[in-house]
Amino acid sequence: LAPLFPFWKHRSSIQQPERRKTKVGHSNMAAAAGPMRPVAVGMHQPLPSWPHRPTSRTSSFGSERGAKLVRARSVTPIRELPSMARAASPFHASMARAPSPPAFARQRSPYPLRQQRHSSPCPSSRREQATKTIAVIAPGAGTNTNGNVFSELGRSPGFSLRLLGQSRAAYDRYPEYWPQGAPAPNLRSFASEVASAAMRADCLVVGSRGGQVVLPKLWQEFGAAVPPAVIINGGCAMKIPETVAWPEKAVTFLLLGGKDHFRSNMSSEQYVANAKQHVHIGNRTTAILFVNEMSHMPQAQLLSAVLPHMLRTCLAWAPLASSTPLRELKALLEALQGSHWTGRLLFTGAPGIWQEVPFGQRNTLLGRRHREVAAMKGGA
Repeated sequence: LAPLFPFWKHRSSIQQPERRKTKVGHSNMAAAAGPMRPVAVGMHQPLPSWPHRPTSRTSSFGSERGAKLVRARSVTPIRELPSMARAASPFHASMARAPSPPAFARQRSPYPLRQQRHSSPCPSSRREQATKTIAVIAPGAGTNTNGNVFSELGRSPGFSLRLLGQSRAAYDRYPEYWPQGAPAPNLRSFASEVASAAMRADCLVVGSRGGQVVLPKLWQEFGAAVPPAVIINGGCAMKIPETVAWPEKAVTFLLLGGKDHFRSNMSSEQYVANAKQHVHIGNRTTAILFVNEMSHMPQAQLLSAVLPHMLRTCLAWAPLASSTPLRELKALLEALQGSHWTGRLLFTGAPGIWQEVPFGQRNTLLGRRHREVAAMKGGA
């Protein structure tokens, strides 16, 4: 400290009065040092006299600092100023006279909470507003004929559409074990190529040969981990050359037509019953929409009316898997109620038990008693 404080070296050389030896510590050092006094340096004023210190020595701070007041620092803890020094300062005098402020209880304003509620929505609302990726397997889905329907779906809020592949490409043909099949590239090899993109989607849309080859190949590779799927024409729920087990926890929504050539020579009852027999007996996340007037290629008016509701049903069914999304199914029936379409809506309310609701009639409501079909007759 001698270079900064010229008087410090002189002070250390002066013999100090003997003090009582105490244990080293901040409080003991402060007690041994005694009260502190303010030191004014500069302005050509003499330094205050210290014990046994000659007053003839002056400080060089005045000449170095140019007549500025410099606050001296001490290595000892700051002690409270004497009462005379406190009284000399107007600030300290006013603080001494001022009473201590009362302790008020902290009051909460409703405005920050109201603003926070609007700025950060609850987790459930964030899930509802989140955009869901819909992957459409182009071969067999009718993306050319019903291109306007899929374009409108991609512009709908909450949906982000992604087409995988294209129709009439080199791979758009059945595998070699099918009648008139061909080796790779075919739909089976195409399924392996788009598997990673399909697995990243929130829901799939397949149709015709896409449901016969592509979706069973994904089930064979990934099982119940495959995203929920809307299956136009119900290709996976019919007799095909390669039999793939239906995953027990698969989420599917089949769209069947009464005028589809996949129906063959079966009646409407036999056609629907045959589709239910391919569903796993323990599955409880499958629905079937059978429309009497639908052909193999769904009419654009029908597809635009039912496809968004079918997707919402699958997306709502996927995280629950234990309760039926009745709200989405009811919205689907309401969309069909005012039209000329007729048919039935079937869904698994419990493993092996199907519930059936007809639509297209005036007195048809989802809230009425459904006709339950046991596993012996409907599902297996």
